[in-house]
Amino acid sequence: MWALKVSLIALAAMGGEQDKTLDGVWQKAQALAVMLQENGQAKGFAMLVDQRGYFVAHQSALPKGIITGTSQGKFFDFRVISSDPRSQLVLLGASNWSSDAKPLRIAASNPKKGSRLIAVTLEGPFSAELAADDLTGLQNQTGRYVPFNEIRIETPSRRLGGAWILNNDGEIVGIIGAALQSTTNNSQRAPSNSGMMQAKADYGPGDLLVTYSLPVDVLTRVVDGFLSAKHQPTHPELGIEFVDAKGTSGAMVRSIVVGGAAHQGGVQMGDIITAVNGKPTARATQLAAQLFRLEPGSKVKLSVNRNGEAKELTVKVGEVVGLKLARLPQS
Repeated sequence: MWALKVSLIALAAMGGEQDKTLDGVWQKAQALAVMLQENGQAKGFAMLVDQRGYFVAHQSALPKGIITGTSQGKFFDFRVISSDPRSQLVLLGASNWSSDAKPLRIAASNPKKGSRLIAVTLEGPFSAELAADDLTGLQNQTGRYVPFNEIRIETPSRRLGGAWILNNDGEIVGIIGAALQSTTNNSQRAPSNSGMMQAKADYGPGDLLVTYSLPVDVLTRVVDGFLSAKHQPTHPELGIEFVDAKGTSGAMVRSIVVGGAAHQGGVQMGDIITAVNGKPTARATQLAAQLFRLEPGSKVKLSVNRNGEAKELTVKVGEVVGLKLARLPQS
């Protein structure tokens, strides 16, 4: 049976105060982490987010069929309460959970670039670092462009799907949903069995795996939705489709939902969106990621170019529940 314990190999690869911090965070996290199993094999982690026995896991960590898991020698049965296709996260309920342990909290803000982090993996804890934020990536399963943080993990392990990223205070700052190859620092490419790409560096204490996670604000929105009365996250929706503008920077509105949020805010077909809340928008993929970070019900300022004339439009953001559009009532 695979046990939740500190990986001595991982700890030996680091040094100094970071070792002590990693060890301390891991010891506390063990009481809140359940290792999901499939046919007796470790599949991934679910983390306690509510004392009622509610856990969150990435869908890649879910076993097929009956869901069971272990934590500190105890076995638990789980049921799926809700799932969110856009974030690929799942809310699980433990039928026999009983513990006084306080649930994990999501950090109040995204960590800064260069922040030292801790990756909770099936092989144990490993040191990690936030290498870049505000990136745009494509989710293969949903076909949507979403914002990502780039997190580099010092580990030779290739079993990182659904791994959790914590800060030094033991707060959630990410969950790994994809891993890609780094092309910097003369790294060597080595494909893994899990479909991820490992970056083997020519420097440092060991291998580096370049991974991606949704940012803290998106994770907060999803978990808050899971813990709401309906257990359903909501996501922003403007009711437009757009493509790269030809011959200029920005994203051109190709179609618009009549009566939708953007339509009500004055957006028209053919408008070229050049900025969101004052932040420049260069391409359609960037706009998609920017819009994904908006809060349903909030107001967003769109800078548009309409037939050569600059305009500023204020739009009340609509919401989508799962994959079904549900517009907010007009105020």
